[in-house]
Amino acid sequence: MVERFVSLMSFDHEHQAQYYRERLENAGIPVRLANESTSDIVTSRDALPKLGGPVQLKVRETDAKRAGELLAESFDDQMDGDGNPAIM
Repeated sequence: MVERFVSLMSFDHEHQAQYYRERLENAGIPVRLANESTSDIVTSRDALPKLGGPVQLKVRETDAKRAGELLAESFDDQMDGDGNPAIM
């Protein structure tokens, strides 16, 4: 039986998606990224749109709830005491 993967989040840059991919894979959740090879293409002075669109982080449908919970924890870890993004 083929596992169905669903989009959990999208990112403007591949390095952002890779960070969360690693966190999920370290927790034992398989991850696929879509559009990863074209997301960070930079055109001359950004005059033209990027090719391929945002990077989609996808997980198995059966892992989506757990993955969402882990990502929420990751976001909480990146906030300071006032709810603002902490500098990484």
